[in-house]
Amino acid sequence: MIKRKKLLKVITPIVPVLAVIAFLLIFFSSSHSRYDPSDENPGYINEPEQASPGNTPPEDPEEPETADHLQEPEQPDEQDEQDEQDEQDEPDEPDEPDEPDEPDEPVPPPEEEIFNIREFDQRSAELLDTVAAKYKCVAVSLVVYDGEVRDCYTYEYGYRNSANRRPVDQDTKFRVASLSKLVAVISTMSLVEKGSLDLDKDISDYLGYQVRNPQFPDTIITTRMLIQHTSSLYDSSQYLNAGNRNMPSTAKRLLDTGVCYEAWEPGTQFEYSNFGYSVLGLVCEKASGKRFNTIANDTIFGPLEIDAAFLPSALIEKTNIAAIYDSDHNQRRSVNTQLSTGDSSSAGSDYNLIPGNLTISILDYTKILTMLAGGGILDDVRILSESSVKEIHDLNSETEWYIQGLSTRYQNNDELPLAGSFWHTGSAFGVFAQFNYYMSEGVNRGVVVITTGASTGRLENGMVEVCTEFSEIALQILY
Repeated sequence: MIKRKKLLKVITPIVPVLAVIAFLLIFFSSSHSRYDPSDENPGYINEPEQASPGNTPPEDPEEPETADHLQEPEQPDEQDEQDEQDEQDEPDEPDEPDEPDEPDEPVPPPEEEIFNIREFDQRSAELLDTVAAKYKCVAVSLVVYDGEVRDCYTYEYGYRNSANRRPVDQDTKFRVASLSKLVAVISTMSLVEKGSLDLDKDISDYLGYQVRNPQFPDTIITTRMLIQHTSSLYDSSQYLNAGNRNMPSTAKRLLDTGVCYEAWEPGTQFEYSNFGYSVLGLVCEKASGKRFNTIANDTIFGPLEIDAAFLPSALIEKTNIAAIYDSDHNQRRSVNTQLSTGDSSSAGSDYNLIPGNLTISILDYTKILTMLAGGGILDDVRILSESSVKEIHDLNSETEWYIQGLSTRYQNNDELPLAGSFWHTGSAFGVFAQFNYYMSEGVNRGVVVITTGASTGRLENGMVEVCTEFSEIALQILY
């Protein structure tokens, strides 16, 4: 008992000291163990909460305010297949990798853009929205460009796939129908420059069999006539029903039997002919020994770094192609259908794709127009000689509403819209498209419009109503 009392007398004075020491040890220990950014895995730090599938933000942006008419149509038979394909095409977003202390190799600078991409201000965009709503468009892609200063204003509206609300953007690729024809002519002129083709030679020499309008057996048909729509070939029901089946034999049968000829002499009149451009593609393939898609890729798409194709399966990026909707908003061509368009290994087998099967984004098409108005060159890359560009724009057959050039038309009637522009339209399966561009000394300016699902008609000169209204308003906004 006495010993215990003595022990308490000894311990009691030093207890406060021991308590202070213990407190300091605890404090410094916890301070040292706080999270250090250099720690590889500080386990007690809560990981950022991973979004569950139900919490993942929606892929599509907010719907346009004027998109009330874009009611989701009944899903067509092909849509399930399309949705599945879209899901397969879009890879899961990868986890963000840890940033290395020092990269193994220096990161190259981003490639310089051809255009200064700009957007219309909100008020202007809303004005364009009213046009889209007026014509009940499913999708709209529009570009106004100035090739001299490289400004490019873009406008997008609606959905490339309305069933799953996938929005249109400036990289969306469309089947541009007869806007394909200008690209076909540029490809043809490249063969002329190489000496593989003569515009004024009998096409029979390239095809290997005689081609004559039965009513004018002594008059040859030339490549120039095919381009200018003066060959006397027309789009007969037999041609329209042929589709993409048995290409070379179908063409030879149609040309031999005389079912696709008008009753006037080749070279004397103008009549728009898709079949004529199909034969043009066949002539080019036979003259070069290459598929037409390869010709276009070698001469235009490759040099200008454009991802486009007459054969959609040849595209590098296939996940941003627009489905095609008609004016009732029924899907007429799914992406799967477009990608499955016929393929063949032999030159001359896919000629029927030439009149309207080009699949391309609106910005890439704008590159081609800028190149043309620039005299055949874009950013030091020459595609055509100045003389070939001049020949493309040479005016020949005049109509009441415009003058037809080698491929494009010139709007010479000042009382009609977009006077002074070179232009062309395209329409098929529900796509309506149009370009108008102006080229003169110091002027390299134009507008391109592509729509699907629009309820529209044509003006008396052949321009598309919806595209013309978009073009006029956009040009007025900017110029």
